[in-house]
Amino acid sequence: MAACAPEEVTPPVTPPVTPPVTPPVTPPVTPPVTPPVTPPVTPPVGPTGELIWMITGLGAEVWGPGVGGGIDDTIKAITNEWLLRLPMEGEEAEYQPYLVKDWEMSVDGLTWDFYLQEGIQFHDGWGEMTAEDVLFSLRLATAPGSTSGFVRYFVEGGDKMDHYELVGPYHFRFHLAETQPDLEYHMCNSEATMIVSKSYYEAVGEDYAIQYPIGTGPWRLIEHKPAEYMRYEAVENHWRKTPEFKYFKVIGVPEVSTQIAMLKTGVADIAEIPIEFAAEMEAFGLQTKRRSGGGAAQLLLGGMVLPTRAGFDPLCPWAPHQDEEMAFADHAAGWGKLKPGGSEWNRRALKVRMAMFYAIDVQAMVDKIFYGEAERVPIGAAGGWAQLGSPWLRPEWELLPYDPVLAKQLLIEAGYPDGFYVKWVLFPHTYQVKSPEIGEAIARDWDALGLDVERWMTEYVVQRPIFAAREGSWMTKLDVWPIEWEPWTWIGTFMASTNEGYNDGFESLEADALVKACSDVLDTEARIEPILELGEFFYDQYLVGPLFVTNRVFVFSDKVEDWPLNIPPWNLQLTRWEYATRAD
Repeated sequence: MAACAPEEVTPPVTPPVTPPVTPPVTPPVTPPVTPPVTPPVTPPVGPTGELIWMITGLGAEVWGPGVGGGIDDTIKAITNEWLLRLPMEGEEAEYQPYLVKDWEMSVDGLTWDFYLQEGIQFHDGWGEMTAEDVLFSLRLATAPGSTSGFVRYFVEGGDKMDHYELVGPYHFRFHLAETQPDLEYHMCNSEATMIVSKSYYEAVGEDYAIQYPIGTGPWRLIEHKPAEYMRYEAVENHWRKTPEFKYFKVIGVPEVSTQIAMLKTGVADIAEIPIEFAAEMEAFGLQTKRRSGGGAAQLLLGGMVLPTRAGFDPLCPWAPHQDEEMAFADHAAGWGKLKPGGSEWNRRALKVRMAMFYAIDVQAMVDKIFYGEAERVPIGAAGGWAQLGSPWLRPEWELLPYDPVLAKQLLIEAGYPDGFYVKWVLFPHTYQVKSPEIGEAIARDWDALGLDVERWMTEYVVQRPIFAAREGSWMTKLDVWPIEWEPWTWIGTFMASTNEGYNDGFESLEADALVKACSDVLDTEARIEPILELGEFFYDQYLVGPLFVTNRVFVFSDKVEDWPLNIPPWNLQLTRWEYATRAD
């Protein structure tokens, strides 16, 4: 057999090793980082924060019709409202509605109809304000013993007002005894026309009500610490203006240095400051606001009252005897000259008044106390005559000279070569933070004249009843008033013999007649001439010492954006705090 060939062995086929396919690596997707959403800042809804007003003194700290006076009347306006109001910055220069929404005068000027806003509520649930509350408030303000300076304009059966009439719940009527072209002014400037709740007074009694006032205003009193502060809370959804600040605090701080420190540290938010600190406060970063014509300063001589008054002293050197022939200056003949006529006493008394005024260096006070930010005026007696360039100033009326030599000579001619005693009444004044410095400057000039000057430091509420009772003989005082609507209005209020509510040291039946001549004329332009005749009477008799009209400076903290004031030349009322705006 043939040998068999070996069988061919085929090696196993090894499949190629395919490397594992690694899927591509996809980098992880990082979600975008979204910044946290900050919710929008929503401005606070409703009142928030506290506004602090700092003043030199808190007054008598009672608030109601016919009580208090001065700064008390200003503080009353925080809780209570007038019937009308004066215009503020940005408004037309005319009387504005307030509690009264509309009013009208009869053709003869003797009947006035007033229509109230409806639905206005008193604080703390004391009901709706109606015409019955208005007439109750007026009668309370004009009751015997009232300290209101505006009594004569509203007292029923008096020389100005015959009677009131309640026509309806929102309608009352005045029947005047004589025309009052200044009636609207007094209705927005008199404490007599701040309205209180009849129901509240009858329920709690007047003694309680004047300490815990209830009104219709945008603030309600919630705390009172006598001689330190009053704190108020905003009335939300107020009928007229809800305040932007939740709380309002009034603090009394007499020392200027302390006031400046408190403003810088933010302890107080609004205050009036002496003019010389304005630049310092502005450099510190605080806002200042100037008001021109903010106060008219004048020198008042007490005791120049009717001889029939119990307080009249016939020996008071400067007081005229009004039952004798009056003496008048002869300005055309020169300073210190008298016209022929006048009783011997009244000629001597006029020379004394001339001497006392000529001895005062008014320009030095303007330069050194007010750093030039005051303007001298030629006639005193009323702020209205401090409006230089007004139609109520005669061009020939000149500024009084500073002439201590002539003053001494007049004093000798009057029979007082060695001078006489004077009680100089000094007190912090609401309308003039520099009143102590002005007072001391005048006292030094009188010292140099040879007068025996007793400086009596007191408070407004202490001296006021003395002058109101016509018992200010041998007393003199500095008075500072806002510029009034027309000058005769001020004299008719504070120097009228028929106004038992207040007197500033002088009254005269002749002045009364001149004021009435102004009041009898309803047309504003036609009233200019009788106003000039009244001014001539004061100018020629040296009845009130003319000084100056000053600028006033207010400082705001950084939490206050603005606080609107009344527009000049209207009375500068330190009120309307509900219109103060927050800086935020």
